[in-house]
Amino acid sequence: MTHGGIGRSGRKRQARVAVVTTLADGERAGGHVRVWKRIGEAFAQLEDRPVDLDLFYLSAPGSSRILCEKPADGLAIHRLPARWPSDRFSFLRTAAGGTDLAPYHPRLARAIADADLVVASDPYAFGRTARRWARRTGRPLCYAMQTRHDRFTEIYAREILDHILPGPLAGLVCDRIDLPGRLAAASRRAIARIHEEAALVFASNEIERRALAGRLAPQRVRLLRRGLDFHRFSPAHRDRSWLEARFGVPKSVPLLVFAGRVDASKGLPLLIETMEVLTRSDGLRTPPHLFIAGDGPWRRTARERLGESVHAPGLLDQETLARVMANGDIFVFPSRSEAAGNVVREAQATGLPVLVPAGEGIAECIAETGRDGIVVAVDHPADWAEAVGRMLEGDADAHKRRRQAVAAAARRRWPTWRQVFEEDLLPAWTTLIETDRKRP
Repeated sequence: MTHGGIGRSGRKRQARVAVVTTLADGERAGGHVRVWKRIGEAFAQLEDRPVDLDLFYLSAPGSSRILCEKPADGLAIHRLPARWPSDRFSFLRTAAGGTDLAPYHPRLARAIADADLVVASDPYAFGRTARRWARRTGRPLCYAMQTRHDRFTEIYAREILDHILPGPLAGLVCDRIDLPGRLAAASRRAIARIHEEAALVFASNEIERRALAGRLAPQRVRLLRRGLDFHRFSPAHRDRSWLEARFGVPKSVPLLVFAGRVDASKGLPLLIETMEVLTRSDGLRTPPHLFIAGDGPWRRTARERLGESVHAPGLLDQETLARVMANGDIFVFPSRSEAAGNVVREAQATGLPVLVPAGEGIAECIAETGRDGIVVAVDHPADWAEAVGRMLEGDADAHKRRRQAVAAAARRRWPTWRQVFEEDLLPAWTTLIETDRKRP
């Protein structure tokens, strides 16, 4: 089945891949969106672009404008307004940002009508539209596992119910009826239905890949790694004098770093309680400070409860975040809503050992316990505080050697974004498109 024609530059049309994400790509965009932004940047740097790549996002909240920019030949970035924006309802607004709850997006459907392959990564309006596109055209659909939508659904459903219902009724609905758990299960079923119809599913980690391969045909599952910009995220940017001048962090204190949405989905309640344990501890010569890079409802709570031991300036651009990470001592990330945890790898690239929870895909980032980090077995402040204490042992020279070793190991283990595109995505896309074009 051939989908011919003339392409954007008047040249014979080559294969067109559309990636659809039902999220906005503004400054508050999380790791889900940033993956495709980095892929787009890597694609734009290629001299030979073997496919045309279209990236579709939601327009900024409240915007009705349809936008399209073409930063490079063969690359287009589209922003389409939501039909049923979740942010329209105040009780549905969360720190994760809004999505589109519509069952179908006609504008997107028209925009991807002649695509040779579509990649979806969520079960919302764009993902549902991509599923209908695949049914109608018979062309290959891929699904990329990037976010634990079920975990987000459960956590945010509980927050929303606590907000709109009286206390006893919220407790009944959440605990006895378990509406958040039921909604999470519905989210899992919706994604599973897309998996069943997808020609290929990209897993975010090995645990996920093995689970999917056990349910789907193994050849329909591939690993989509996360890339790194090793120039941006590097221990070479370490300069505690700069950090003190810019953010007021004393040079003499050990520094824990967290980056991400500052809400319950990322484990902020546990992180704050851990810091409270550490500040009361007699076992540490100098209690650490915590740097929170990001915004969300728990940022104010962190400031109120931790006082001068926390530095929470809000959202940071990627360059500043990378410099902050390079000046930390440990990256702490108690999130249980991660599929891949891009930010954990970025921290390791700057030389930081990382603390992550057990049972999650991000635990595979730890290759040598005690060197590049610790997988914390129990979600209890005392356990996390003990892990912090272990990683702070040793003198300044030992910590410097460890930073160098962690950064070097990250370079060996993790690919660049260009490698992710050329080794993980392009071969899979090309095979699916060529197979489809040979069909009678």
